[in-house]
Amino acid sequence: MTTLLSKLSWSHIIHILGLKEEVKREFYITLCGNEGWSVRELADRIGSMLYERTAISKKPEETIYNDLKLIG
Repeated sequence: MTTLLSKLSWSHIIHILGLKEEVKREFYITLCGNEGWSVRELADRIGSMLYERTAISKKPEETIYNDLKLIG
């Protein structure tokens, strides 16, 4: 987790700290660090409720993949 956090800017961390659930914070830290999201992309993903959509999906990997495809 520390390695992933080192890939994020202070602005990323501010957005992530606003999330109340630890598991949700870890989800976004992992994806943001691995995918190299900008602060705007992170905010968009949080706003589009990617975590919630993934959590209720019967195919979570597909949900994330489709969402990432939209970014380009």
